[in-house]
Amino acid sequence: MMLDIRGNTFLFVPTAPKTSREFKRADYTIAIMELNYKDHLPIARREAYGSYRARVTEYISKRNAGVGRLRLRLMIKAIKRMQHPTVWSEMRRQHAKIPELARLFQLAPEALNW
Repeated sequence: MMLDIRGNTFLFVPTAPKTSREFKRADYTIAIMELNYKDHLPIARREAYGSYRARVTEYISKRNAGVGRLRLRLMIKAIKRMQHPTVWSEMRRQHAKIPELARLFQLAPEALNW
């Protein structure tokens, strides 16, 4: 399964073919854990996406301004501690398919390994 960032729904969706065992497992997991059925979750994921994007943008700005390594490391640690780490993982995984993320990670390719 994956988090639908490109479609801007921020819902989890199965990615395997509909008749496959993997699809059924993903669909079951989504349903049993109510990953998409609580209205606040997609909203929180969308907000996390914006926060991650803003923090990486701030990191790029500070890095380009010559801020020291310690301060940059603290910024990276703060990003790693944020809520909804799946959003961050999916942003990195799907970045090549989303123009705004492609640009962001082009400016900070090191962020793909955080």
